[in-house]
Amino acid sequence: LDLGDLSRAPVNRAMWIVLTLWREAADGYEQLQISASDRQQLSDRQAILGELVLPGKTAQAQTGTPLAIFDNGFALDEARLPARGVAGESLAITFAWSSAVHGSEDFAQFLHFLPEGGGDWWNYDQQPLGARLPTRLWYRGLADSQTWEFPLPGDLAPGRYMLFTGLYHIHDQKRIPVKDAAGTSYRDGSVPLGVLDVD
Repeated sequence: LDLGDLSRAPVNRAMWIVLTLWREAADGYEQLQISASDRQQLSDRQAILGELVLPGKTAQAQTGTPLAIFDNGFALDEARLPARGVAGESLAITFAWSSAVHGSEDFAQFLHFLPEGGGDWWNYDQQPLGARLPTRLWYRGLADSQTWEFPLPGDLAPGRYMLFTGLYHIHDQKRIPVKDAAGTSYRDGSVPLGVLDVD
């Protein structure tokens, strides 16, 4: 299969391999209609053959001390969060990930906000690297980061919140066991990230 020149294709981004058939016509070429297929179709003229991700040129195993190592072979190398947030306004948190394995299934990442003095907690979930690279397409040697930007609820009570994160299977919501760099397990698959003061 000749995929042509991929030097300008984006790296660390999920892409589809799509089949489109053309035939020569009197005034050029025309697409052929697909009458039946066991593949997912984008339209009646395009079928998805598979998925592809091009690894980044700088992909390599992390040499620093990771914040958390998950039992599925993924590692959270760093989390950068601001010291303060404002209810109703956008918050940005950056997560740096690496992988020692090839991914095979989809996981989601949770972010929990627990008030220090007790009370209602809040959560925000999404794929670790966003929709651009689902974990089923992660590869051995992946090193990438994603900045999550999301609004804090307008009715989030002011105060200090402890932030926790972790991974879970999308199909059954079971959390992935996780340890720190010294091999000590984090309770309930929940990695402490620090505190955030909400005004």
